[in-house]
Amino acid sequence: MKTALLILLLAFATPAWAGDNDFCADRPGIATGTCVVPGGHVQVEFSLGEYSRTHNSDGTERDWSWLPAELRIGLDQATEVNFAFAPLLRSKLTSDGVTERTHGAGDLTVGIKRRLTPADAKVVVTALPFLTLPVGSRDFTQGRVSEGMLVSLTGNVSDKWSWTLTPEAERNPDSDGPGYHWRGALAGEIAYAVSDKLNIELDALVAREREGDDHKREAQLGLAAGYQAGKNLQLDVEVDTGFARSSPDLQLITGVAVRF
Repeated sequence: MKTALLILLLAFATPAWAGDNDFCADRPGIATGTCVVPGGHVQVEFSLGEYSRTHNSDGTERDWSWLPAELRIGLDQATEVNFAFAPLLRSKLTSDGVTERTHGAGDLTVGIKRRLTPADAKVVVTALPFLTLPVGSRDFTQGRVSEGMLVSLTGNVSDKWSWTLTPEAERNPDSDGPGYHWRGALAGEIAYAVSDKLNIELDALVAREREGDDHKREAQLGLAAGYQAGKNLQLDVEVDTGFARSSPDLQLITGVAVRF
């Protein structure tokens, strides 16, 4: 936690570059964009529903999440604070003819997103340190506070094409014992602006996490589209597929982003 708090202080020590007020959501997609909610605005981004299916040697797990949301509050033109919470989670694991069902709520993640470059820089860079607080139900909580940091970089190839890279590191509590372990991930995105209102993007993610002898690898590809239905309203849809044991075989997401 000390590491995350130090990063927060360094972020606030960075000059507040002037930015624009164009509407821009973090969703859809696997990578995290560099846009920041401008000061004086509040943005709510949520999924109407999320579904995933994972099949491996442990059986087949199906997960549903209803109305998982992120609240983003602009503090100035380069800084926002955000809160992410999944209130309605449901899971069904089928193995050897036996089905186990669980339901509840997830943990609360709190972060501060800070743009470190001017909004019109050739490559825009943001930093987002975050803490995850163990407020979730027994089957959906980490049990202890965890912390992490992600950095996003975005650049334009042309008026239509852009790219984003998001390296991330998380320090998560061990499932057994008082210790912690690290998870590292790298997400990337190539986006194409079909029009002023419609964007499509291809995403990818690779991640690695090792806790004792348990070694998890993740690999995902995703296709997403966002449609700006109004000045402060976006509708989106996303389909992801996994290529590693710890990744869902299929993930379907549809949602909304609204700025006030």
